[in-house]
Amino acid sequence: MSEVDPKTSSLHVESSKPLDTEQILFEGLSDEETRLIENKLVRKIDFHLISALFLLFIFNILDRSNIANARLGGLQVDLNLSDTQYQTGVAIMFVGYLLGQVPSNIILSRLKPSRYIPTTIFIWGGISLCTAATKNFAGLMCVRIFLGFVESPFFSGALLLISSWYKPSEIAVRVAIVYCGNTVANGFGGLLAAGIITGLDGKGGLAGWRWLFMNEGAGTMVAGLVAVALLPDFPSSGKQKWLTEQEQRLAEWRLTRAAND
Repeated sequence: MSEVDPKTSSLHVESSKPLDTEQILFEGLSDEETRLIENKLVRKIDFHLISALFLLFIFNILDRSNIANARLGGLQVDLNLSDTQYQTGVAIMFVGYLLGQVPSNIILSRLKPSRYIPTTIFIWGGISLCTAATKNFAGLMCVRIFLGFVESPFFSGALLLISSWYKPSEIAVRVAIVYCGNTVANGFGGLLAAGIITGLDGKGGLAGWRWLFMNEGAGTMVAGLVAVALLPDFPSSGKQKWLTEQEQRLAEWRLTRAAND
């Protein structure tokens, strides 16, 4: 019976050890080439995640603030609201927003963001649209508190998604870019509202402010449907359809490395 060559045995043991993830991903690449691959991945994530969140945040701000433009279009007069009642209708939305924060974050951590967030966007667009049907103070209060509750998952969910895809050093810039959607929405929201209110006032026997809620609410519902194709799930949820297998592994590895640094 032949003896086992110690050198051969040693080589076999060494070759059976699992390769380091970084070695698998970057074998034969220089540091510069590795950085280029990682930068390309980050730009791809930016395109799919940050651009989508930026656009969705614009719709979020438009639906949240269009009541002020509707007031200029006659909402307060048509609903026979006092100044106090109008301000209460504006503020009550934030009560619903606060009430929805905790349960929405719990739900988001257990469901796919690519399904949960677009669903809430579609629903809040529908609720915003329903504001056009309000007849009095009670109806406005009901719509506004539900609007706040359904809007609550979006921004906290956006922050959670960003933090799950980027290294800590990359997060602040991405959050700032998304938040620029607030500035953009406030910048052209008034012009858009003025165009809708003046252009459609009296059409179909409806006041211009009612058309404002219907148009912007319907636009948000469409955005919610489109968001299903745009928003990713968490990196740990499995392979994303817009990433190659190597990019998926790289996305997970770079986050693990950042957490251990």
